[in-house]
Amino acid sequence: MISNEQLIERFKSILKFEEDFKNEYEEFLGRLHNQVAMVKIKLIRDWEIEHINLAQELLSIVQYTD
Repeated sequence: MISNEQLIERFKSILKFEEDFKNEYEEFLGRLHNQVAMVKIKLIRDWEIEHINLAQELLSIVQYTD
C-alpha cells in the first residue's frame, strides 16, 4: 500500500509535469498561424489547466489528512 508521503510526492511530480506541459503548449501557441491547430492546442492547454487544478486539490486533501 502506498503511504501518504509517497502519494504526496507523486502528486507533486504530476503537478510539475503538467505545469511544464502547459507552459510548452503556451509557448507553441505563440508560433502557430493555423487557426484549427490553435483551437486544438488551446483545448489541450485548458485540459492541462483542469488537470493541474484537480491534482492541486487532491494534493491538498492528502496533505491535510496526513
